[in-house]
Amino acid sequence: MMPHKWSILKSFIRRHIATVVLVLCAGLLANVLTIAIPVSIGKYYDLLFEYHSRRAQVLDFLPQSWWDTVPHFLTFFFMLIILRTVLAFIDRFYTGKLGELLVKEMREKLFE
Repeated sequence: MMPHKWSILKSFIRRHIATVVLVLCAGLLANVLTIAIPVSIGKYYDLLFEYHSRRAQVLDFLPQSWWDTVPHFLTFFFMLIILRTVLAFIDRFYTGKLGELLVKEMREKLFE
């Protein structure tokens, strides 16, 4: 008799818990950075035009020295983009890897 689908998934997750946690954390951080990128553009307009937007205040918990000049801001902004790209890649790569492992294990159980 074939085990229940949830028990198969639970045992798969238990065996690959480190990868599952990595995928969840990378996906969460990539999504947070997706929101932080346009908000940081608001900080750029604050810097250029000395306008204080309410949306840009979300990033006030970070040090002011990260965007007190245009070169500092550009460094911060490009680092955000690079970090978001790396985290999105990790999320997609390991999600695909977990999917392939699950399909392999299911195929092996089906044809044993």
